[in-house]
Amino acid sequence: MGLYEGRGALTRAMKDLMLRWQETKENWDDPQTREFEESVLVPLESDLKLALGAMDQMTALLNRLADIAIDAIDRLAEVGVHGIMSCDDWGLQDRPMLSPAIFAQYWKPVYHRVYHHAHERGLLTFLHSCGHIADLLPHFIEAELDVIQMDQQENMGVDNLAERFGGKICFWCPVDIQNTMVKGTVDEVRAYARHLIDAFGKYNGGFIAQWYASPQAVNHSPEKIEAMAREFVEYGAQVYAAGH
Repeated sequence: MGLYEGRGALTRAMKDLMLRWQETKENWDDPQTREFEESVLVPLESDLKLALGAMDQMTALLNRLADIAIDAIDRLAEVGVHGIMSCDDWGLQDRPMLSPAIFAQYWKPVYHRVYHHAHERGLLTFLHSCGHIADLLPHFIEAELDVIQMDQQENMGVDNLAERFGGKICFWCPVDIQNTMVKGTVDEVRAYARHLIDAFGKYNGGFIAQWYASPQAVNHSPEKIEAMAREFVEYGAQVYAAGH
């Protein structure tokens, strides 16, 4: 019996999501699944305290969540979904929330279970994380993460990220949402967009452009959004044409 069998509202929500995918082939999100996550999982501060003080219980919880994710991957693969994505913020402004050693010992094996199974079913793997996670990226790469979606890069350095991880993982980014998009001029936004393409895109598949989904919440002006988007499209097309 699958993990979702007999689970009422969650089972129905998953079925509804998969039916919507079959009909529209569009990216989706659903408040029912978010409500499930928020009601079942412990708060972050309690989570980290538990991780440090009771790792047997934490490991059991993480593997239970991995079981649920793997069951969902099987269901989603059956209806032609192309990839899976989670949003797990692992960084503070200047460092990861956990030491890389602790992450590698306890969390990395669980991510690898999920990501490896996704690859076995033909799905790509995506992860969103805010904050300074450069020292965790080697572990995510080894865990078979394909794409890292990060809205901040300046705190780690675009060139540093490209030099260390270019060609090993795909970067999916807007212009840094906390710095250049807020404090920079329109010309600086354009230059940063080009820099992202030059730094990550030279690895032939190493960069996906985007714009931040809630620009008003972080004071992104329409002029800067337009400049970023236009630069991504126009400069990106030039770079792609030159390389092909």
